[in-house]
Amino acid sequence: MEFFKETVKRTANLVTLWQTVGFCHGVLNADNMSIIGLTIDYGPFGFIDQFTWDHISNTSDPNGRYSYAQQPSVCAWNLARLAECLIQALIDQQKCSSDKTANKECIFVDNL
Repeated sequence: MEFFKETVKRTANLVTLWQTVGFCHGVLNADNMSIIGLTIDYGPFGFIDQFTWDHISNTSDPNGRYSYAQQPSVCAWNLARLAECLIQALIDQQKCSSDKTANKECIFVDNL
């Protein structure tokens, strides 16, 4: 799980730097995050000119899901989704290790 710990550390560092300089990512969906601690597809991102905790740079986000204040918790939520996938992959790998039949799914899982 060192891989996941490193991903969490890098993501936390990135969002901390954002918060420090007043950067607001416009579309912080899970698919716009990376396992190397970078993000992509910033959408209508922006920098806060005057501090506003609930600043929203994306006009299509009226509820503030990706507001400046929500960025740390959204990153944590996205990381939790990654953890769920990794846990399932580990469970599948254990099932294949105990099952000696060489089905295609186990061959795939063994190569993860």
